Amino acid sequence: MLFSGARRSCALSPIYTVHRICNVTVSHSNMPSADARKDFVVATTGNYFGIQSSDSVLNEVYASKELNIFLDDGNSSVLAAKYDIHQGQKTINLSNHVEPSDTAEKVLVFFKLQPEAITPDNLHQNVFVSSMLASPVNTLYHSVQKVFAPLLLKDEKWSRNFDPKLQSLLSELEAGLGSVVRKQDSSASRAANVGDEGNVGGF
Repeated sequence: MLFSGARRSCALSPIYTVHRICNVTVSHSNMPSADARKDFVVATTGNYFGIQSSDSVLNEVYASKELNIFLDDGNSSVLAAKYDIHQGQKTINLSNHVEPSDTAEKVLVFFKLQPEAITPDNLHQNVFVSSMLASPVNTLYHSVQKVFAPLLLKDEKWSRNFDPKLQSLLSELEAGLGSVVRKQDSSASRAANVGDEGNVGGF
């Protein structure tokens, strides 16, 4: 009866609860922790990197010291996750800060809006999830350009309560970041062309 009840919950519950309850009923090595906070982080990490929920590599997240620090220590504000496959060996590397070397990789970042321990009650109010692609500048630029600038500069609800000086600064930030990103793209394109020419000359 308990098993069938869990299956009914999977069919009727919201997406997050579906993941947590369905995993409880599946027999594999990556069993849930019975900790809603950890289940959220593991599910989000698995979904972002395209990892099956049954993959044992997710056990690394459940058992991670860095995850426990992030959840339980109010002074720990960041949890960064990287997924790597080397010679067929899968690993998920967690850190309580974003490493400079991470900027060239695909990184998933959890961070707190308030400096407090995470509980099942404040989980969805206090944990912000973001990804970082290519570089911090690139990620920030596209976030500002596609999300925050349109909301804060053009949306009637938000723009009318947003200080005009801050609106001007936001516009300047968007323009400045865009200039840096275009220069980076241009430099990368030139470097790629030089590499192609070198390869042709080697024939």
